[in-house]
Amino acid sequence: ELGAVKWQNGQILEEFTTFLDPGCPIPEKITRLTGITDDMVYGAPRLTDVIGRFARFAEGCAICGHDVHIDMAFLRKAAQEAGVELPETLVDTLAFSRAMLPDAKNHKLDTLCKLLAIPLRGHHRAIADARATAGLLGKLFEMAREQGAQTLADLNSSFGLRTAAKSRSYHIILLVQNSKG
Repeated sequence: ELGAVKWQNGQILEEFTTFLDPGCPIPEKITRLTGITDDMVYGAPRLTDVIGRFARFAEGCAICGHDVHIDMAFLRKAAQEAGVELPETLVDTLAFSRAMLPDAKNHKLDTLCKLLAIPLRGHHRAIADARATAGLLGKLFEMAREQGAQTLADLNSSFGLRTAAKSRSYHIILLVQNSKG
């Protein structure tokens, strides 16, 4: 499922949402988490078929997401295959929340929404998470403004978002040919 909102000055202006054909059966674990079944995505387009529409939707915008780099890996691959470009500017609310709320119990989207009284109805559904992430972004921007930030560049320089996001290691994928490498 792909869902996004255009957000400006605390308001959702427009939404983009579509089911996607994953090209394989949906694992039971994912159905339990999201409520999305094989029947719901039957006949849905592939990501490469809708990425052009999404690129037009996102044109001129910064793309924001909670751990946005994971989602962007899939979107950029589909965009490359379809020959379309996506915006380069990314805002990661996961890194942003770690900088602004270092004492939070954890930085999961649902935890942060509870902490900051942001509505999150239908968690793990694309459009619901996009709406909640927009709300989270708004709250984090308010907190940053109170500390003097006015632009995205200020966030990187004043709060170390770029450094924090790049210095945090999550995992490594190592490919080898044999036991010697």
